[in-house]
Amino acid sequence: MTLSVQASSSGGAVLTMTRDVQLARIPVFQFGVFSDGDLSYFSSVIFNMAGRVHTNGNLFLASGDSTTGLVFHSRITAAGEVIRQELANGESTSPSLLQPVLIPTAPNGCQGSRPACRDLQETEGSKTGGPASSDVDAWTNLSETTYNGMILNADTGAKALDLPFVNSGKRPIELIRRPPSGESATSLLGQSRLYNQAQIRVFLNDSAAGLPGGVGVQLVGGSWGPDNISFADGSSPEVDGYLLVQGRQSDQTYANVTTEWLTLGIAREDTDAILKFQAIHEHGTPNGIPEHTHPQSNEDRYDQLVLYDTREGEPRNVVPDTQCALGGIMNFIELDVKNLGHWLDGTIGTTGTNVESTSQNGYLFYFSDRRGMLGDPGESGVLMGEYGFEDVVNPRSSTGAPNGKLDAAEDVDGSGALDTYGAGNIGTGFGVGNGDPTVRINCDSAWYNRASGARHALKLINGTGGDLPSPGFTVGSENPVYVEGDYNANAGFGGTHVPAAIIADAVTFLSNNWQDWRSVVWPNVAASRLATSTWYRVAVVAGKNKNWDHPVWSSNAQDGQDGGVRYLVRSLERWSIFQNFNYMGSLVSLFHSEYAVGTYKCCDTVFTLTYPSFTFDTDFLDSTKLPPATPRLQDLVTLGYRQVF
Repeated sequence: MTLSVQASSSGGAVLTMTRDVQLARIPVFQFGVFSDGDLSYFSSVIFNMAGRVHTNGNLFLASGDSTTGLVFHSRITAAGEVIRQELANGESTSPSLLQPVLIPTAPNGCQGSRPACRDLQETEGSKTGGPASSDVDAWTNLSETTYNGMILNADTGAKALDLPFVNSGKRPIELIRRPPSGESATSLLGQSRLYNQAQIRVFLNDSAAGLPGGVGVQLVGGSWGPDNISFADGSSPEVDGYLLVQGRQSDQTYANVTTEWLTLGIAREDTDAILKFQAIHEHGTPNGIPEHTHPQSNEDRYDQLVLYDTREGEPRNVVPDTQCALGGIMNFIELDVKNLGHWLDGTIGTTGTNVESTSQNGYLFYFSDRRGMLGDPGESGVLMGEYGFEDVVNPRSSTGAPNGKLDAAEDVDGSGALDTYGAGNIGTGFGVGNGDPTVRINCDSAWYNRASGARHALKLINGTGGDLPSPGFTVGSENPVYVEGDYNANAGFGGTHVPAAIIADAVTFLSNNWQDWRSVVWPNVAASRLATSTWYRVAVVAGKNKNWDHPVWSSNAQDGQDGGVRYLVRSLERWSIFQNFNYMGSLVSLFHSEYAVGTYKCCDTVFTLTYPSFTFDTDFLDSTKLPPATPRLQDLVTLGYRQVF
């Protein structure tokens, strides 16, 4: 663009100046790692993920791997400071995290024999301590000359990169939100919302009035199927609410396909089911584990789909007992990715081939389950798409018990107040504990009591290489997303795959060995949930926690942090050196999680991730191979000024 300004004097003299600017839209998945806030590296084992790295905040660099250390392969930019002597929680990197941090001094400098690769010493960050400490005098020369611009901060040329609508005062998490009433779909924010870009949309609410157009199918008590198939109901409904499924047509309108999907099946045992809400109750001793107690153990009994998310349920990394906290009991719906592909290509159902894929060069699946969600009193009782409970940090308590006070890192939605309203109905389905998600109950009751609060999620299953919809597939979700088993890969990364992404409040990867019942039977012992080697080839945009000061009651230097780059993608299992977590993609943090608010904790109750393999997917450097609806960052570049004579 060319901007022109003309000034005239009273005597008739005229001066004209022009300025040339370029507006760049940068695909966020062309970064190996991108963070809108502070970004931390502090792995105790080798972390060798390639690709460009950028943060709009401060960059904390530390390593505990004595073999190779932390290795970067491309340019690193931080709009804040580069910190080498402290972690984000204020803890010193000495003595356990002083291993090499290798940074290239030229393109490809840390590849192979490392011809141009240098260790950034602990005293060589841009600050002498934390972000508020004094400057390191030699930093500018180090950044611009020693490293030839391969690592930059705000003082040496790095600047923030934002989504286009952020400059209008909106927060990045709006990307995954349903729009408020009256918002234009063609506004700057409206165009960015996954809600408006999606080819397939799935909504759930406690009432039809809360669904787009006020239209939906009642899941319990409704007569939508040819045989009026019933959901898991027990002594009271376990699966409830209203469902709306829409498919985008070639004229950009949305067709209601809810009944078509439901009649394909609703249970894991239904061969063609796309959305799965329940599974047949297991009798006897499944997998050697005694049958969970249930008041109605008849042969045709169906159970809702639940798992226990230890990170969400347990305030601290301790093993308190064998019970489950209300806040960790997650009810989920399974999306059978393979069956969705069959519906789109016409193998099952009748209308899937009518869904357009040209606008995104593939398919964007959008999911929003607002069942159990309560209105925010600070927003006139409107459902905001968040959990509504933030009292989860409580740094002075070794048990993490809610204290009713707004502590640092708890205000995840930026309202300036401590939200606790969202737990007001969390115990209704269990008859206990409303208002307090830490109340503990017998884990068996998770199977047959309705998740009454905002504890609903999406799980992706049957998404191995060759099973994702072609030519590309992205999942966007207001809710947490769990991915079970190989995804867009099949025991390796060399087979059939498509450009794929997951953009959600939080993303948790579960191995090929994952079984929901294990998380309920052994809720607080990660060693009882053993993972097997699994491969995931997918770009991820996911929320994380805020950092908080290292607590005095903990000797673990990691406590108080968001988990760092390595744990932006979450886990609930124990991985070993022989059972590897294998990831290829791009890791992006644009916001803090507002639905899955449980703090990062490691490494006994929640997970153990020993030697993971993280790789940047270089396919994303080709714009034709980006996943559908890849978010794009905005950068305004001044090309020059000139006077017109």
